[in-house]
Amino acid sequence: MGPPHCVSGAGALLAVQGLSVSFGGIRALDGVGLHIHASELLALIGPNGSGKTTLFNCISGVYRANQGEIRLDGRLLTGLRPDEITAFGIARTFQNIRLVHTLTVIENILLGRHRRLEGSWPLAFLGFLGREVEHRRKAEEIIEFLGLEAVRKARAGEIPFGVQRKVELARALALEPRLLLLDEPAAGLTTEEKQELVYYLREIRGRLGPALLLVEHDLALAAAACDRMMALNSGRVLAEGTAKEVQNHPEVRRAYVG
Repeated sequence: MGPPHCVSGAGALLAVQGLSVSFGGIRALDGVGLHIHASELLALIGPNGSGKTTLFNCISGVYRANQGEIRLDGRLLTGLRPDEITAFGIARTFQNIRLVHTLTVIENILLGRHRRLEGSWPLAFLGFLGREVEHRRKAEEIIEFLGLEAVRKARAGEIPFGVQRKVELARALALEPRLLLLDEPAAGLTTEEKQELVYYLREIRGRLGPALLLVEHDLALAAAACDRMMALNSGRVLAEGTAKEVQNHPEVRRAYVG
């Protein structure tokens, strides 16, 4: 049974076609295709092992697909290194937070500016580059935007878990991405923190303008934040459409309840 609803992929910012990835005898992705338009939020759902993170890793260059192609605004990304893909404006967060705990919040956010630094980023931290002021100004803007002023000088390893999640989001935004990949950003958050996350996802799109691809197990949160939803299972697309259409799709319901 095909997807119940599909928005045209013409003019999409991100276009993935026929993506297949195998690890030994395991088919992690099997002919997956998706598209995201500028400033759109697509939520990607599916049971554990459905291929969601594998898809993220292919888009960000961590994995190389056996078949298929990935294009950003028409430019072929398939086969490029992660740093090359980052340079084209794709940033991501991780399911397991990857902050540098010994650095302060603002220093972690400045790490997100590394693709925009001229020369060596360690020298930029020491203030030897003329654009240091500009990068710090951008980091301060993101701190204000996400309400991190109270912890800007705190070491990342000493702040609460929910705030660490927000700092990782801030670091990704420091790249000024055209496409932001969010891998389970609500994992481990309280109900109040999840509500705040939905608010910020809306603000990011409205004020900063990137497209977002969101992997999320909390279906209520994903539905509240997204324009469209796609469900994967066993490396294949089960359904695509509005959140209500996808969650009510019989194949999706079967995948979640076994």
